[in-house]
Amino acid sequence: MRFHDWIVEDAEGWTELSNSIAPMDHRFRARESWYAGLTAQESDTYSLLHWDQCSERMAYRTPAHVRRVPDADHYWIVLPQLGVYSMWHDGDPTRVVPGFVSVNGLDEPFHMHVPVSQAYALRVPKNEIDLRVRPSGRMRMLLDARTGIGRVTQDMIRSLHAERDQLTEQEFNAVCDRICELLCMMATGDNSTQPSHLAETTEVVRRYVRSHIGDADLPSAARALGWSPRQVRSILQRSGTTFRELRQEEAFRAARDMLADPDRRAVTIGEIALSTGLTPTWFSTAFKARYGESPRDFRHRRLSDS
Repeated sequence: MRFHDWIVEDAEGWTELSNSIAPMDHRFRARESWYAGLTAQESDTYSLLHWDQCSERMAYRTPAHVRRVPDADHYWIVLPQLGVYSMWHDGDPTRVVPGFVSVNGLDEPFHMHVPVSQAYALRVPKNEIDLRVRPSGRMRMLLDARTGIGRVTQDMIRSLHAERDQLTEQEFNAVCDRICELLCMMATGDNSTQPSHLAETTEVVRRYVRSHIGDADLPSAARALGWSPRQVRSILQRSGTTFRELRQEEAFRAARDMLADPDRRAVTIGEIALSTGLTPTWFSTAFKARYGESPRDFRHRRLSDS
């Protein structure tokens, strides 16, 4: 788990810092009095930024930036707290006001107006969203986070930042996993069209799978929870998933944590796959498709940093 805290008192410094995260061109309204603060929490899977900006700027993500640093494997979830953001893709403007969440990729040109502002930005693997939402084109979502699941999600993002000194990397990843799940429920409309207990019931099933990684199946989960397999299947379908998909998501997350654990350094990748219920011959290809690198490369990089 990595944590950074910067205070930037000039426009050039901000340009250098922000371009190390997401390369863009910047135009500042008051270069001579520029001031901003930025914090970053980072794991190998997620990054959470929070900034407090004292003046206005325009930011331009050009085709040259996209070619040089495409960042095609991630989305940015932006949650303004102060100030109204305006974004343009292909000439179409989108206004992002406090209380709303935008989800976009950086693999296409755009420009945006960033006012005097405070905001959170969560960088997530695309597959965490795409596997549930299944967008038909480029991801450009604007979600209402003022009530219901949206408000819960907003509170989770704020709390994740507030408790940054108290969380392990595994805990940080677990909270980010849940945030992605709730955003996907909002995106697919489950929060407005289904009763509020549906998400809670789905989470009960997920907790059972998480605590029985490697040997959970639908009949055993149903028996343990006092339901029938048909009830469990119906609940998950209404939540936009299946027991197989849910079990696979939790298996990959467990495998990811095991690969990053120095105490499991001697455990082979095949053994980790088997212990989480995944097929060893398929595991490496599927892991790379999900996280952007092979299990071997992920383990080597993660353990080298520890």
